[in-house]
Amino acid sequence: MKNINFYLSFLIILFLIVISNSADAQISHGGIPPSFTEKSISNSYDIIEFSEPEMGKIAEQDKENAGKKDVIRRIGKIQALGQTYLMATLGFGD
Repeated sequence: MKNINFYLSFLIILFLIVISNSADAQISHGGIPPSFTEKSISNSYDIIEFSEPEMGKIAEQDKENAGKKDVIRRIGKIQALGQTYLMATLGFGD
């Protein structure tokens, strides 16, 4: 009985070692990603500007739809952005 427990323990430990060695998340092949060297990808992009939402109309619509169950509710919070979040400085580590 002790022999069986020893062999069973040995097999479980061996199995765990083999599984842990073969469970890699990503194989590294070195180099840089192809998208960094691809010349057909353009650095230019379109700038899209959205108009400011008409909050009065939105509030009216929310009051009209308040009791209806088949209308999806809007959830949001107005938050003013200070000088910390200027579009000109976003993404640059100073």
